Amino acid sequence: MASSSASTILVNLEFGGGLEQITHAPQARSHKLRLPTHVPIGWSAKSKSSSDLIDAVDASQSSGPAAADDAKLGVQASDKPIDMRYLVWHVKTHLVAEREEMLCDGEGVRAGMLVLINDTDWELMGELDAPLEDGDQVTLISTLHGG
Repeated sequence: MASSSASTILVNLEFGGGLEQITHAPQARSHKLRLPTHVPIGWSAKSKSSSDLIDAVDASQSSGPAAADDAKLGVQASDKPIDMRYLVWHVKTHLVAEREEMLCDGEGVRAGMLVLINDTDWELMGELDAPLEDGDQVTLISTLHGG
């Protein structure tokens, strides 16, 4: 799959089972996310606040060579490829507007969530450690119902 930039990948994220209702855009079930190819240095899945590392990487794409702009912005990539742990953190800090506990449990997803990567159960791919590649389709579906 072709990437629009060597330093980022595009991941297609889809919510199901009503999860879209807890996001900043409750009518949008699908989101196209531009993520760095490697985890930024200093990032932690336990961080409760958005460090704007993703925004800095996104901003660098519109103004020239990513490596030079990332260096100016202080964004440096580690050796660790982007994975589901990073995606869950990104969703939690950038997309979820309320009731984070409906999706997340610590740095992972709560019980009762079906997580698919390219239509394959993430449990077969390493769960939080499953690597992500350009063009991947990730689906998060809540299987919990009732009140």
